[in-house]
Amino acid sequence: MQVRRDVNRSNSLSRNERNERAERCQMLDITVINPIDELMEQVEGDESLDGLPITEPTDFNIPSLALVDKSTRFISTIPPTITPTALAQSYLCRQYRSDVQRLRAIFTWVAERITWEEDFEGQIDTRRVIQTKRGCSEEITVLVRDMCAAVGLHSEIVRGYLKAPGEILDLDTISQANHWWNTVIVDGEWRIIDCSLASPTNPKRGLYSSASNSVAETFYFLARPLEICYTHVPLLPEQQHICPPVAHEILMALPCACPPYFRHKVELTDFDTSMLHLENLELGHLKMVVPEDVECVAEVEARALAHDPEGDLFESGDVIKKPAFAQAQWIGGRKTFIIKALLPGDEGQGVLKIYAGKRGLMVSFHQPHFQNCD
Repeated sequence: MQVRRDVNRSNSLSRNERNERAERCQMLDITVINPIDELMEQVEGDESLDGLPITEPTDFNIPSLALVDKSTRFISTIPPTITPTALAQSYLCRQYRSDVQRLRAIFTWVAERITWEEDFEGQIDTRRVIQTKRGCSEEITVLVRDMCAAVGLHSEIVRGYLKAPGEILDLDTISQANHWWNTVIVDGEWRIIDCSLASPTNPKRGLYSSASNSVAETFYFLARPLEICYTHVPLLPEQQHICPPVAHEILMALPCACPPYFRHKVELTDFDTSMLHLENLELGHLKMVVPEDVECVAEVEARALAHDPEGDLFESGDVIKKPAFAQAQWIGGRKTFIIKALLPGDEGQGVLKIYAGKRGLMVSFHQPHFQNCD
């Protein structure tokens, strides 16, 4: 009971602290918004083929897709000079009648068979990608588009910015696009496919997913635009496929929410960007609503500082991890986790990593970046 009273008192104080932080951020010319509420208030839903919002999005995660994955993984011998059209029509999609199954076969083969590599200078040759089984993000998206076209599916290439957990972002950042992915139309809905990030060989995938190193991350297969926009920000607003499109300021301010955030139906409430700017020994307060069978733990990760012979601070290269406070409460009949995080030592900035999952299995889903205002 004593712990709960302390938490309740801290929650009331955190509202006052939030107002103080908002005022301080305004003095420092730091924009303060509640991006999640802004997103939910402005949008009507994902975009359909006719440009209207979708009221009830389709759940494409059907059991038969596991059989598609199994069959696709058995396809090992293909001619070295085969074209994307022949590969899709004669090997991957020949036995499937539904668009979802064809897309899944293409997604699984490309994500698991094409090894991700850094961008290169030169003309894109999808035959070379198939022959060498290597390709950069742009090459992978072109390959997916060509294979979709071969089986009568509409796919577009999107160039945009992939937000990294703990990254300091601003509007100038988005102009420096660093990633490519595909949008497709399936059953009259616009959905997102990212074979590059889903690939086990992509070195960045570990920041977003804890999936096995031998399989693709299935969240990036037909992901909803309203979910993937937390990490993927297209350069062109019309390629968001959200009704109506959202300003880049809101998308860049959204927390970096990873696949488990959506799989476990977690809701981050009362969040605004002033919470990420702390002063002295201030605590970062976050509140999340979760299903009954979901548990959460949290930690703060920061780069360690050291003193040089002259007494100046510099980054030593080590990483400090500090447990954060995570307590479950029942508020209004809903299970709510209160997260309190503190930057360790003299470190000026750090990343709060929150892990969520069913009891006994937790994976990271939300990693906001805190910055000291001193």
